[in-house]
Amino acid sequence: SGWHKQYLRKKCGIQVEYASQRIDGSPEGQLLEGVLEDLAQFHSANLAREVMKGLTENGLKAWHCGGRPAFGFAVEVIPETVTPRRPLGSKRYIINEPEAAVVRCIFNIYDAGGTYGDIQAATRDAMIRLHGRPLSPNSIHDILRNEKYSGTFVYKRGTKKEHRHTRQDVIRVPGILPAIVPRELWERVQVRMDSRKINPGERASNKAKREFLLAGIIFCGQCGAALVGNNVRGRTEKKRYAYYECNKRQRTRECTLKTIRADLVEQMVIDEIKLEYFTPEGKANLLAKFEDYLSARPNLIKLQSAQMKKDIGALDRKINNFLLAIEEGRSTPAVMDRLAQYEQQRAELKAQLSSFAMKQNTSFGIDEITTYLQEAEEQFQTCDDPKKLKHLIQLFTDSVIVDNEGVEIILKIKTPPGFSGDVLDTTGSPNGIRTRVSTLRG
Repeated sequence: SGWHKQYLRKKCGIQVEYASQRIDGSPEGQLLEGVLEDLAQFHSANLAREVMKGLTENGLKAWHCGGRPAFGFAVEVIPETVTPRRPLGSKRYIINEPEAAVVRCIFNIYDAGGTYGDIQAATRDAMIRLHGRPLSPNSIHDILRNEKYSGTFVYKRGTKKEHRHTRQDVIRVPGILPAIVPRELWERVQVRMDSRKINPGERASNKAKREFLLAGIIFCGQCGAALVGNNVRGRTEKKRYAYYECNKRQRTRECTLKTIRADLVEQMVIDEIKLEYFTPEGKANLLAKFEDYLSARPNLIKLQSAQMKKDIGALDRKINNFLLAIEEGRSTPAVMDRLAQYEQQRAELKAQLSSFAMKQNTSFGIDEITTYLQEAEEQFQTCDDPKKLKHLIQLFTDSVIVDNEGVEIILKIKTPPGFSGDVLDTTGSPNGIRTRVSTLRG
């Protein structure tokens, strides 16, 4: 708080006033302010220490220390801890039998050699009935690693951000909780999970070998979620295969979209870009649309500029009315907030109007457009760097929609820098270029 007040005073020129203390800008006032801040900081730190002492005592008794109980457990009030000063009392763990049945199913399937996908399929109906959505792979991992299910109470194991890193002052009390699964089963599961772990460096290097060219622009036609790239190793050989999978299907198994090989769909997009823009027919068609765009562009900019000037004039009148109301003494917080909103809108419109004036002054002809397209074609044909190829593909591709019937490619093309980042309308649509190409899966 001291740093923020200093910033307001020195950088912003804002005077900080107090409502409950008489503190001014004199040296005495600054001393009093510093003493009060130190006292407040001491109170906060001391309170946190005392609260942690109480939570530690509860942890040593395996009582509930706050937050949502782990899946499979519930809490109940301990009658003997209820007093007039503490009417809510303390709470202990009990088994939530409907959830505990799912936990036992998870451990049994994994112990029998099942995968996360087998667990998701077996527990899907129960989880939807209990919580409305299936388990994700991360949730399954955390359940299999949770030592509480074997009857051991664990508290202060890690922080919220680093919950998989064990702290030195961890509290672990074995055999004090009602066990949902036998300790022997829990230990067998830990051994199997440890044996299946991949070295982090190896995982990172494997992922780094493949650049997914359509990342960020490829989406699922079934549910609308993004498709994410993934590498898998073949069962009989060490070769790795790259494919795209629906993010929603990967996390919750709620989508039915099949995976699609990355090299196939990426080659589809590359072929369509070459066919649409770099064949003689495609070039002629594109240049004709550029000519139409160049002829219509000045009038379009004038219409948009005129509308912006009209909107700015309307905001000016509203702002003047508010200023008159303030001069007459009818100022309220709501009036000041609305005035600030109108002034911000006016500033944004004026900035947009200035950019439109710059666009109107740029002079570009069909020769510059032709040179721009030729340079883009040369880069596309000779590029062998995956990262540069990804940039080029996404320069010409708006989105790729994949469903179980086919692939829909929506192409676009950005105009040269002289147009200040316009998106060319090559279809007559006011929303910019949209060239749709439907290709059935092969």
